[in-house]
Amino acid sequence: MDEIKKPFVILDLDKPRQFRLTLNAIIELQELTGLNLEKPEQFAQAAVNEIKILRTILWVGLKKANPDLTEDEVGDLIDINNIGDVSLKVFAHMGIKPQPDPGKKAPRARTAKKRPAKPSPGPGKAPSQQPAASA
Repeated sequence: MDEIKKPFVILDLDKPRQFRLTLNAIIELQELTGLNLEKPEQFAQAAVNEIKILRTILWVGLKKANPDLTEDEVGDLIDINNIGDVSLKVFAHMGIKPQPDPGKKAPRARTAKKRPAKPSPGPGKAPSQQPAASA
C-alpha cells in the first residue's frame, strides 16, 4: 500500500514553519513568475538558476500558515547556512529533484593569489647591508 503524503512540510527556519502548495498557491506562483507548472522540473530548475524565484516559491508556500509574512521577510529567513537544506526539502515535497543546468558551469572556488617573491639583494648581503647611494 502506498504511503499517504502529507499536504505540507515543516521547514526549520527561525522557528518550525509549515510550507504548503495548494492549488491556489500554484496558480499564484504561475502569475508571479510567468512560469508554467505543468513541468515541475523546469520550474525547479528556474528556481535553482534564479534565486528570486526560490524566494517566491517559499513565500507563497509559507504564507497560508503565516499570512503576515512578507516575501522580503522570507528572504531574511534563508541564508547561506540553510538554503541548500530548505530548497531540497521543498523540492522533495513537490516531488522533484533539481538538476544542474548543463549550459552553466559550476562556479569555481576562489583561491588566494600567491604574491611574487621580493627579489633578493644579492649573494651574501642582507637587505640592510645594501650599499647607500653616494652623494
